[in-house]
Amino acid sequence: SGIENLCSWFMNEGLADQNFLSRLCDDSDYKYWQTLTEALLAAELHNTGVELAKPHSGGGPDLRAVHEGKNVWIELTVPQPEGVCADYLQPSNGQLPKPPYDAILLRWTHAIKEKTEKLLGSEREPTGYLGKQVVQTNDAYVIGINGRMLRQWAGDFNGRSGHPFAAEAVFPFEALQLQIDPESRQIVGHSHAHRPWVMNKNSKPVSTFMFLDPAYAAISAIWATDIDEWVFMNKARKQMVVIHNPLATNPVHVGWLPCQKEYVACQIGPDEYRLEAQAGRLAD
Repeated sequence: SGIENLCSWFMNEGLADQNFLSRLCDDSDYKYWQTLTEALLAAELHNTGVELAKPHSGGGPDLRAVHEGKNVWIELTVPQPEGVCADYLQPSNGQLPKPPYDAILLRWTHAIKEKTEKLLGSEREPTGYLGKQVVQTNDAYVIGINGRMLRQWAGDFNGRSGHPFAAEAVFPFEALQLQIDPESRQIVGHSHAHRPWVMNKNSKPVSTFMFLDPAYAAISAIWATDIDEWVFMNKARKQMVVIHNPLATNPVHVGWLPCQKEYVACQIGPDEYRLEAQAGRLAD
């Protein structure tokens, strides 16, 4: 089948680790999607002409690409739907309930924070990829997130703003708000509401401005996807966006990663940015 051919190609190219097959056949949905995502996204990169190289043999980010002689490491994750209501994940009567926006957004923010700590280290694991010199200080580091487990047979890739959850997770904005003239009661403008955090289940604020925080400068971009085997077999529409970090120490070029849209923050003042969506490129 197509999936078998894909996985064979992934292994034959030396892109898979030694546990790839066992993880793919594991009973855990998380391990299955995590493992399949590695092969699916490697194929997307390959099909758009990105040069792939063997990952670090001693353990490191899932994929390694080379662009203009520079390593671009891609650390992948598939957020598990903790805290996302079962009624949304398993809709009945053919009806999809309104997305639990905050719960889903928190899964994206958690995934980004977790994979940042894999690079920089954390209290639990003080030495990250940089400390182990798996990733060098001049290498780019992209966090790839597949939102497949955050929906069931259908779902929304976008948050309250109408833009991807991935963008809302790293820039402080949400739904559109209208500006109404108090005298004429006419709409005179609109803008996205400012939201610098989202509250978690413990009523603690979780940052949504990571890409405006120098502490995250080692993160080049977020490659956000919703992809599964149905996409690979041309039975569903793939969803991919890239969110570029304006403060990145080692940015990746706009137009390099496959996606439908790329979000680029342009600085328009000392502490002010305008987030713009640009057309991306996808494999045929």
